[in-house]
Amino acid sequence: MEDSKLKVVSKELVVTDDLIIPGTTQIDLTKILEKAMEVSGLHDNYLQNQLNVKFIQENHTWVITQYEIRILKEAELNATLEIDTRLIEVNRFFCTRRYSVVSDGQLLYEVFAKFAAIDMEKRRIVRINPAPLETEDIIDSSYTIEFSKIKAFTNVANEEDIRVGIDESDIDENLHVNNLVYLRWAYRTIPSNISENYKMKRIEVKYEKEILPQDTVAICNQADLEESKQTQQVIINESNNKIASVINIEWE
Repeated sequence: MEDSKLKVVSKELVVTDDLIIPGTTQIDLTKILEKAMEVSGLHDNYLQNQLNVKFIQENHTWVITQYEIRILKEAELNATLEIDTRLIEVNRFFCTRRYSVVSDGQLLYEVFAKFAAIDMEKRRIVRINPAPLETEDIIDSSYTIEFSKIKAFTNVANEEDIRVGIDESDIDENLHVNNLVYLRWAYRTIPSNISENYKMKRIEVKYEKEILPQDTVAICNQADLEESKQTQQVIINESNNKIASVINIEWE
């Protein structure tokens, strides 16, 4: 814990070889995000069990709708990372968390994630109640984020686009493809001439529709390294011809 015990929960992670993207020296940020989601769970448990604060119902669950990762400095092998989370904004439909990833007092990664509460039986967003959090002074409003309005360059998959298979391990407890799998798919489709010569600076991910175990998936790629220094991966669910996710990566 740091700052106010009402606001922050943290957990440590040691950078080992399995956190490195194969063939690169860069950290697999999905592993960082996995640990961040664990910290979110600890925070939710802390709010509920220690402070008796509860703002979604038993049959509802959290899903990420959009997040942004800012890469300030790459973590080094064998470094110990401290990952914390705090709620920075809550309204009737969404809550936003900030995560910081620190090593030896230096901020390496900053993550902002927007969550919605979902009724999993009806598969739709439901309202949440921010009043208990406001009453207990749990929302840390000193941090703000304005998420980008991400627009996909295409909504149609072509023959030359990359198809990916859905593994059993890709499916989470909500019975759809885990959100972090989308970023792993995007990693696989980045051309080697980009991943070997550039470093990720910022990643933005917007989720549109869920992908179910029986669906088929195509990934469409576009790169503009001369002007915007960005790549975009559009993940299309070919089973229903819907965009599942759009991933923008800024490079340097």
